[in-house]
Amino acid sequence: MEKTNERHAKRTTIFVPNTVAFDGKSVPAGKLILLPDTSKGNSGQGGFADIKDGVYDTSKNGQGILGGPTIVRLDGFDGLTTANDPIGKRLFMTHEFLVDLPRQNSTKDFDVPASAAKNLPKGTGDPP
Repeated sequence: MEKTNERHAKRTTIFVPNTVAFDGKSVPAGKLILLPDTSKGNSGQGGFADIKDGVYDTSKNGQGILGGPTIVRLDGFDGLTTANDPIGKRLFMTHEFLVDLPRQNSTKDFDVPASAAKNLPKGTGDPP
């Protein structure tokens, strides 16, 4: 069996840019978190990026990931800032995608379904 540190020595950080939509429309603001899916044998550092005007790029405003089976967590906001909502009102509850990212720089689009707003608590944003 291959030792963990040897396995990681052969892997390099990849960067994943592209778009995030909610019900087919660009997400104005938000956060994207990339986590290795340990249930599928993946390990290593996680990644993250800010979402601005429907676009994210882990190489410019975040951190890349090693690729492979990945859990993607998305939070989207309307981008209309106030003192109480620094990135706006929540558009949907945290939504997860399970993806298998290539172990090289690549692109990946996400479209969060309208159903993700179904359980949005009152007062945190009205579903569009």
